[in-house]
Amino acid sequence: MTDPMTEQKFTLSKLIREPLTLFFIIAALIFVVDMLGPDAQEEVFESAPTGLASVNLSRIEIGDDLQSALTEEFTWLSGREPTPEEARQLVDEWLQDEMIFRHTLITGQHLNDGKVREHMIEKISLLWAGLPDDPTDAQMLQHYLDNIEYYYSEPKASFAQVFFNELPDNSQGLLARLNAGEQIAGDTYWLGSIIDGYAESVLRSNFGGEFYEAVVAAPRNSWIGPLTSPRGHHFVSVSDVTPSLPLKFEDIYMRVRQSWLDAEQRRMISEQVDLIRPQFEVILPAASAPVATEVAAHGTE
Repeated sequence: MTDPMTEQKFTLSKLIREPLTLFFIIAALIFVVDMLGPDAQEEVFESAPTGLASVNLSRIEIGDDLQSALTEEFTWLSGREPTPEEARQLVDEWLQDEMIFRHTLITGQHLNDGKVREHMIEKISLLWAGLPDDPTDAQMLQHYLDNIEYYYSEPKASFAQVFFNELPDNSQGLLARLNAGEQIAGDTYWLGSIIDGYAESVLRSNFGGEFYEAVVAAPRNSWIGPLTSPRGHHFVSVSDVTPSLPLKFEDIYMRVRQSWLDAEQRRMISEQVDLIRPQFEVILPAASAPVATEVAAHGTE
């Protein structure tokens, strides 16, 4: 009968030799070393856990598991098993890539590559955060209430308009005629002559901020203008402005759920960062002294 302890040691040893495991171990090391800077590399390795410090980047072991994985991937992609020559080529190509990858680590080329740094941070963050358990309805409702300021509809406005590409002569006379009830034909505007329930962001992007503010402040059902937009000049009669209102929880259930999951992942990552924070001494410019004091306080907790 196999000794359970022996099985555990064998499994752990096998796991450590797996390329993917080695990648994540190295990724964690890169994350820490990159934050500290090249001058602190030796100290990091000396204080690292035994398993991490014992990683030998110069030693590459190719086991049966790796060859099987390469064969399975080839079979899945091509629909047939590789020939002996193709199997050898698969290993050779993997070995070449592995040597290039480890060479960049050994020579420290990754430390000054922003894309590599970003990729490693993303990998470690995903490892730390994982996929949170689904929130309960109570948790989501509480999240909705705690962040209600983010769950409001945009203000909307409705108005009629008479548009001119060029500012007409006697524009104030035109305005008086419109307010007297006269029908005046202007130029064609691409959104039409009736703007019905358009959101603030749409109005601002199409007409401009000053135009939108004038519409919001305008008296109802009375012609104003001309207001200027990037496309021309508008005489406007505002019929309604709907203020920003809270969105109903049941209408944005999935949005709140995703927001809760995102917040939970950020919380889990922050917890892991707090665990490694004492390893770092953060030095900021004198102008940032209050922030530096706060960071130092966190680092000594």
